[in-house]
Amino acid sequence: MTLFERCDAFRKPQRFVDMLHASACDHFGRTGFENVPFPQIAYLQAALGAAQTVDGGKIAQCHADQPQNIPVAIRAARVDEVRKLIDSLAPLPDL
Repeated sequence: MTLFERCDAFRKPQRFVDMLHASACDHFGRTGFENVPFPQIAYLQAALGAAQTVDGGKIAQCHADQPQNIPVAIRAARVDEVRKLIDSLAPLPDL
């Protein structure tokens, strides 16, 4: 979640995807890694997609009496969604 937040992935998801593609270019451009899989792109895109399913407006309504709790509640819900996704996936291979 910290990666998504620092990359502003919720407000600018395309920028995050562009960063992932730049990371893949770096990976595949390194000698000896030209044919080594780079599953992190699909993994992180799926994780972001899971986090994006959270309805922030609905959570805000539930916390209307304590608006200072809204960001914490939204983050917790996003973490829960990502955790569910991760638990459903096979682990990434060791590189």
